Amino acid sequence: MRSWARAVSLGLVLLAAAGNPALGWAKAGSAEPPAADEDRLLALDVTVNGAGAGMWPLLRRAGGLYAPAEAFEQWRLAHVPATGAVARRGDMYWPLSSVQGFGYEMDEATQSVRLHFLPEAFVPTRVAAASAPAAKLSPVEPSLFVNYDASLAAARYRNAASTREFGLLSEIGVSTALGVLTSTHVLRSALDDQDLRTATRLDTTFVRHSPAARRLLKLGDAVTPVAMLAGGIGFAGVQWGTDDALRPGRSSQPMPLLSGYAVAPSTVELWVNDVLRQVSTVPTGPFTLETQGQPAGASDARVVVRDALGRQTVLDLPLFSHPDLLSAGRAQWSLSAGALRRGFGEASWDYGESFVSGRWRQGMSDRHTVELGGHGARDGASLQAGLSSELPFQALGTVALAASRHMSVGAGAAWSLGVQGGAGRQVYALQAEGATASYRGLGYEIQAAPSRLQASANWSMSQLPVGTLTLGASRILGHDSRQLSAISAGLSARVGNRAVLNLTLLRASGSASGSSLGVHLLVPLDGGLSVSAGSSTRSGRTDAHVAVTSPPAADSRWGWRALAGRRAGRPHSELGAYLQAEAGVGSLDLSSSALQTTARLGWQGGMLLVGGHAFATRRLEQSFAIVEVPGHAGLDIRLAGSPSARTDADGVALLPRVLPFQDSRVRLDANSLPLSAEIESIEQVAAAPWRSGVRVVFPVRGGRGALLRVVLDDGLAVPAGATVERIVEGRSEGVVFYTARRGEVFVTGMQRSERLRLTWRAQSCEFTVELPPAADDDISRVGPVACEGVAR
Repeated sequence: MRSWARAVSLGLVLLAAAGNPALGWAKAGSAEPPAADEDRLLALDVTVNGAGAGMWPLLRRAGGLYAPAEAFEQWRLAHVPATGAVARRGDMYWPLSSVQGFGYEMDEATQSVRLHFLPEAFVPTRVAAASAPAAKLSPVEPSLFVNYDASLAAARYRNAASTREFGLLSEIGVSTALGVLTSTHVLRSALDDQDLRTATRLDTTFVRHSPAARRLLKLGDAVTPVAMLAGGIGFAGVQWGTDDALRPGRSSQPMPLLSGYAVAPSTVELWVNDVLRQVSTVPTGPFTLETQGQPAGASDARVVVRDALGRQTVLDLPLFSHPDLLSAGRAQWSLSAGALRRGFGEASWDYGESFVSGRWRQGMSDRHTVELGGHGARDGASLQAGLSSELPFQALGTVALAASRHMSVGAGAAWSLGVQGGAGRQVYALQAEGATASYRGLGYEIQAAPSRLQASANWSMSQLPVGTLTLGASRILGHDSRQLSAISAGLSARVGNRAVLNLTLLRASGSASGSSLGVHLLVPLDGGLSVSAGSSTRSGRTDAHVAVTSPPAADSRWGWRALAGRRAGRPHSELGAYLQAEAGVGSLDLSSSALQTTARLGWQGGMLLVGGHAFATRRLEQSFAIVEVPGHAGLDIRLAGSPSARTDADGVALLPRVLPFQDSRVRLDANSLPLSAEIESIEQVAAAPWRSGVRVVFPVRGGRGALLRVVLDDGLAVPAGATVERIVEGRSEGVVFYTARRGEVFVTGMQRSERLRLTWRAQSCEFTVELPPAADDDISRVGPVACEGVAR
């Protein structure tokens, strides 16, 4: 409605100005222009701070300019003046002089005006950080997978009998649309002694994710979430809560805001620690940038504002972000209930007391996050509360308090304080926590009292002339006479263009005392080869070594390493060879010293059964995709642009490393497709749930390509532009081919005998083409073929 009114108003102004000098510029040979103090309604081509704004009706009065209210909105001026309006032809015009920093330049010859305002006069622009939309998960293919790490070791001792041992760490998993069930086991067997054989179950867990609600459900063995005053405790039972990892690309922590001004439409670049993070375009005026995915802690941000004329403004600003903070209104929570796990790795089904625990975190604002938690069991309970806050000078402060009551030791309390931050090249962290002798949290041993005080301080400075310097100190005090203090120092310096020298010093005193000094030099060479040398001194004993390593590269399946030196005061040497294959990773390690010689042969990999296909692959730690291109073997498959697999004789390939809960682009290498193949698209997008498989099918029509020459009833070639379609059971397949010069048309995907239909100027004919015997990749030339019943 406003645009229609503006167009009518502008039309009336132009019409009136053409015949009435009092409303516009005087025509040639007309009377003198009106006096300066008279009102003139002008139709002007407007430019605002260098950006074209189109034609607008403006009122010129007493040397000033007035604009309609719609112009203020369209030009994004911060406000419409409350006084000084002038009515003309039923519209209200407001003085532009009331806007901050207003100025103008009139060009009556071109009927244009250039308006100027200060950047502060415009409505602020908020540039939101790019956020990936939630992926639409693909249907899950039921699958069975097995991961294994097997090793066979033999040792020969100088003064003892030789030993041989077999070890196997395995994981069995089943993935369905309901969730993923996994179970891990460890087997140890001494081949020389029938009595030294053990098989232990480690954990068995069913996991179900709900990405839309950010919910996670675990049944079986799990670990409680880590809190400020509570570490993760293994248990068996049920766990339910939120999981922000289900929405990749969407951060739960506050997004720092950066502000600036643009005097004209500009491009804004955000650099964080000298890395370009995002590029945005902003109109004239103040702007605010939302940042996302920034490094944790303090960072140096640089905002570069560059307008269309190449003028550049650089702003250096501090940036702070930390994963311990939640954005305002964001919540994380978890509930756990079950029985505590005991003897993990030693007993398969050893569980202790039953309990229930919970943890809840809430972003009260972008700068403050609160945390509450606790547990309850038959023998006792505990409550915890904590606060994480952004502090001045790019720092994060934390404080937590806890109280407990246990039927055996009574009531107790615990506390913690911490500050971490830094600016520029330096980073520091201070942490202190303590507890009374009777404090018992979840999983605490009744007989073992917690430490009375644990304090630590760490500081590092990078980009020094000598490299990066790190200093640290810690102190532990028990409720008895036990105490331990330690100080450490480290230096990492570059030597020459490629080598790196690391120095470390540690000194401990108190209940345990000692000191150590270490020196390590790494020299990378061409071809992935590296040479390293190191020496360490501890308790008056010095060990040293020299090693050469050539790990398997992307274009190489083999790697090796060799080491020689002294260990525990005796000569020591090692030699290893490594094989990296699609079906797994193998290793052979040999070590020799004055007391023993050991050989170890290992292989780790995985097996997968899905959709009637079986695969031998590397360990399946992530999601996976089954790619099917029926009838096409040897096709290269790319995942996110990188070569990842090749189809087998059945046209099937496995992509074993697909990131969960996000879109993955699966693409066929067009160069490996036969020329005669027909396919709608060489790229598809799939999104797999956690540790689950999805199917990606590329329907490719096989056959041969043929160059046909078609003639009409008059014996002359069909004109260029006629269409040809394949006919199956009386219907067109929907794939259209066009004739070129000399009546030639190239048709792909043809079988030995094919029925075709040609259409030209609403006329059509059908004919059958018989291809001569040839290889599938050969292109046959057929014709002339008669198209009867179609006139030129």
